[in-house]
Amino acid sequence: MPIILTTPFDPGDTDPGQTYAAVQIVSMRWALSGYVEVECQHGNVVAGAWVPGSKPTTWHSIADNPKTGDKDYSAIVTTKPLEGESVYAGAGRGLYEHLVAKGIYPGTVV
Repeated sequence: MPIILTTPFDPGDTDPGQTYAAVQIVSMRWALSGYVEVECQHGNVVAGAWVPGSKPTTWHSIADNPKTGDKDYSAIVTTKPLEGESVYAGAGRGLYEHLVAKGIYPGTVV
């Protein structure tokens, strides 16, 4: 379930001459204290298969913010699974949708 980026990503000197058209979550850590960390990796989808890029991964923390009233973590953990989708898949979809909605990775979840 990667994000197809609106604009391909150029990793510069970390992978000269390459561009990546997608981002995928490769791991996540849930904390009981009300936040989640997701590790994202740029790459490409080729014939339906994920092909990771050589750029290092990037970690993002997602939490509720009592100062601003943002309920980012709460929105993700209460994402309801779609018909036929597991709870885990529903939470993953919520994470991907959050990364797009917040403009961290502008694109489309596929």
